[in-house]
Amino acid sequence: MPVRRRGNKLERWEVSHTQLWKRLDARNPTKGYGAVAVGKVWSWYETWLTRVREECQQHPDRYRTALAAAAQ
Repeated sequence: MPVRRRGNKLERWEVSHTQLWKRLDARNPTKGYGAVAVGKVWSWYETWLTRVREECQQHPDRYRTALAAAAQ
């Protein structure tokens, strides 16, 4: 199930996701989270989606706070 459908849908998901992959150095090929697939387009592997879900579970306030603020 997509991350956005698990209760962590963020108003500014793209910004949060970018900050997360940069903080975790997720585009480092040695991490195994993804690779350049076609041309210069990065593709994320299932391992990254699993890591994002773990991050959302470990820090729910960090991500759900943005959702609550957007709903108001």
